[in-house]
Amino acid sequence: MSEFDDDGGISDLLYHMLFDGDLIVYKPCCVFNEEGNGSQSKIIKAIRDMIRVRMAAAGCGSYTIALTPKTNFRDHLIPDYKGNRADTERPIHLSWAKNWVKNNLSAHFIAKPFMEADDLLGILQRDNTVIWSSDKDLRQIAGKHLKESADPEDPKKSVYELITITEMGELYEYSYVTEAGNKKDKTYFSGARGFYYQMLIGDSTDHILGCAERVPAMRKGVKILKRKGVGNKMALKLLARCKTVEDLKNVVGREYYKLRPNDWQAYWETQANLLFMVREADGNIIKRWTYDDRDEYMNVVTGEIFHDHNKKGEDAA
Repeated sequence: MSEFDDDGGISDLLYHMLFDGDLIVYKPCCVFNEEGNGSQSKIIKAIRDMIRVRMAAAGCGSYTIALTPKTNFRDHLIPDYKGNRADTERPIHLSWAKNWVKNNLSAHFIAKPFMEADDLLGILQRDNTVIWSSDKDLRQIAGKHLKESADPEDPKKSVYELITITEMGELYEYSYVTEAGNKKDKTYFSGARGFYYQMLIGDSTDHILGCAERVPAMRKGVKILKRKGVGNKMALKLLARCKTVEDLKNVVGREYYKLRPNDWQAYWETQANLLFMVREADGNIIKRWTYDDRDEYMNVVTGEIFHDHNKKGEDAA
């Protein structure tokens, strides 16, 4: 039996909130980013308020808050996962705030070595749980989510809506006007449609290429590496007529074959598993996404990939 089969009583509750703790902690630390105990007291209050307000909005009577450790199993897949975040300056109270959550909200707290908070929420999602996160990646998880957006009458305030993301999800482009009055286009994606869309365009925030490669280029007389491959407009066009997961898979598979005909399956699976939110885990063993739906597992600590869950990596590929 997996340790995640014991859901701590989640299945016995009407609604249970699943919080992306990375954001619950990070946002207050950015606001109150000054030395001293005064900032720390404000961070504690902000964390408690964020939890209370969102639980009330979703109608939840209990919650779990997940945090990401320093180590990550996706680092086994590529050497520069989230590499463009290396020089980002961290709020000065961030480590302290994470420890505060761990020590003071221990009855609600979960963290696992080498697994991101997003993955833990994907594993814990049930029919009666509600995920809260502003991270777009978590929208690939079907089920109830608490959608948070700026109040049109007061942008400093938030409005909340309990939504249900279907297995297929949605994919569409829409326009909005910035505070400066400029019109911009943005793409909304969720469910399987969103996941396969990300397989094509990647995720620049996390240094994930998707269906593309880096090629030498020049910018203002300086040699750089530039992403070359399927972009947003092409991805939307390619996936527009897909009605089933099989349709999505066929379309995306063809693009990876055109990009790298000699190793398209392996390259596709690497990019996909950088993006895929884990759904099944047993201790350190997770089930991977595969293009042909074969059963394949990974030891998140060692990075070993194998095909028989019970062998725990003895037939590592």
